[in-house]
Amino acid sequence: MTSIHHGHSHPYPRRSLLVALLAVLLALTGVLLLPSPASAVAAAGTGVGFRSPDGWWIGSWSLADGTRGFCIDLGGQAPTGHELETVDAADLSRFSDDDRARLAYISRTWAGTDDQVTAAAAQLATWTITGLNGHSLESLAGRAGDRAGAVLDTANRMLAELNAPKGASRSVVARLAIDRDPTGASSLLAGLEVDHLAGSASAEPGAFEGVATVQGAVFADGSHEHKVRNGVAYPLTPDTGDSVVNLTASVSFANLPFGNSVTVARAQPGVQSVLTAGPGRASAQAELSTQRPSSLPFQPVVATKASDVIAVTGGQVHDILQVGVGAAPGTTSEWGVYGEDGGPYVPVPVTVRSRLLGPFASQPIPADTPPADAPVVCQVTTPVDHGPGEYVTPPCTLPTAGYFVWVETITPDDTKPEEGRSRVRPWTSRFGEASETVLVQAPASPAAEIDRLAATGSADGPARAGVALGATSALLFGISVLFARWARRNSRQPNGGV
Repeated sequence: MTSIHHGHSHPYPRRSLLVALLAVLLALTGVLLLPSPASAVAAAGTGVGFRSPDGWWIGSWSLADGTRGFCIDLGGQAPTGHELETVDAADLSRFSDDDRARLAYISRTWAGTDDQVTAAAAQLATWTITGLNGHSLESLAGRAGDRAGAVLDTANRMLAELNAPKGASRSVVARLAIDRDPTGASSLLAGLEVDHLAGSASAEPGAFEGVATVQGAVFADGSHEHKVRNGVAYPLTPDTGDSVVNLTASVSFANLPFGNSVTVARAQPGVQSVLTAGPGRASAQAELSTQRPSSLPFQPVVATKASDVIAVTGGQVHDILQVGVGAAPGTTSEWGVYGEDGGPYVPVPVTVRSRLLGPFASQPIPADTPPADAPVVCQVTTPVDHGPGEYVTPPCTLPTAGYFVWVETITPDDTKPEEGRSRVRPWTSRFGEASETVLVQAPASPAAEIDRLAATGSADGPARAGVALGATSALLFGISVLFARWARRNSRQPNGGV
């Protein structure tokens, strides 16, 4: 009878299975952790071009991913049916920076063409750079048959274009500026500077689109981010009420058709590698920061007060000005300044023009504007050249009795353009405000005052009492002088005695 033992099986088979599973897991993990190889693509066959009667091809090659390219290994085996590894041409350490610039220009410009002559000519231009392998340009162009002359001429034009101004390029950089016009208004301007083989040059204005962001200001649509084109100015408006604005900006362009970055579909030794077509891959960025006076206008306002409420004929009166900043949509909350970027900054100067109007027979009624026919006693100006604060107008002489009223105005025309004229908002005071009104009392004649005092026995007030007392004293003084003269005359006559 066979006995069955429970719980005493040998442990090694299970342990071996566990070790094997761990080994498989580690192997899989190792595969996952390995760096991914460069992408591969198969060569599908010939693209656009010509085949000679004896079977030689000149033109582009087609890859399985739909792209086309040009052979760079003249004399090697045709790439058709082979797996090719895509790499950056710089990794091949085979071409100089300038030759990569030429190859990149060819691939971007002509590799995708559907024209036979263009494709064949671009292949011929490529071989001129990568090596003719003992052939002449004429013999290679001859593969195009009766179109050989056109292919050779076109290839020569292509080679000349590579080295011409705005031809092949090594790199591209972005330039960014926030310009100021004479009024102080700002605009963002992004440019592209291309390092062509023939020399640096700016890219054609408006040819390329990028994305710009700004802080401290907004674009015309109120946004902080905007699509921009190179060489085109975009107005900016400060988004703060401060008199000085800190502006930062950045711009980024992508997929630019410049530079010497180009992809090669690399084949195994002995097989032709292919220079592949593709859109521009260059990118360019720029950023800047600057500080400058705000381009927004500001609203000067003035609280005014006449130096005297009551005055006398012939006296002088001036106006006391409290200058400040008013709140208004689209303006700064601070007094405007001017100066170069980064400072120092100076307050925008304005001029307060003051007119003393009168006399009026009665207390003027307040109004937005004075009567058109109001007489003008005098006109004075007060420079406001230190920003907000208290200023005093020059004095005016009061010519006669009546009510007189100060009125003031500020106009941008009194500020020089280079000192911020475009940012000064005009201001005008109201007419007839009590704080601006001066009452001038006419002095009464001494005789009239004596008659009135004799009739009433009192004066209307301190001013009139003073006038009456002064007149009485003068009259008494005159009487006393006359009496003294009479007495002296009588004293000279002989006494009439016994």
